[in-house]
Amino acid sequence: MPELYIYELDPTGGYCGFPAEIPGLPPAELMRRELIRRNKITKQIKNQLKIDVKRIFLRKPGLIDNPIVKAYVKETGVQAFPVFLYNNKIIHAGSFPDPEILLEKIRKIDK
Repeated sequence: MPELYIYELDPTGGYCGFPAEIPGLPPAELMRRELIRRNKITKQIKNQLKIDVKRIFLRKPGLIDNPIVKAYVKETGVQAFPVFLYNNKIIHAGSFPDPEILLEKIRKIDK
């Protein structure tokens, strides 16, 4: 079964106090809403394309285990996150787009 890997930085920065407000991060409610939106997108892609979607939350970019993503982040910097890897190809980076964008990119690769 094809797999989509989504590499994301841990939105809490690894702090145990989440969802309490953390200095330098968006208020907890905004973060909660964004995480819910991302979960919905992930489920939609999984269900429509019948693929496995794995989200990988990293505390630090140095913990990336995939050499393709690691090289991309090293070259681009942390603004590369989140990074979407499908069939060993980075299909999107820098934002969590609407599902239609990801679906289109995945379908192009699968042709």
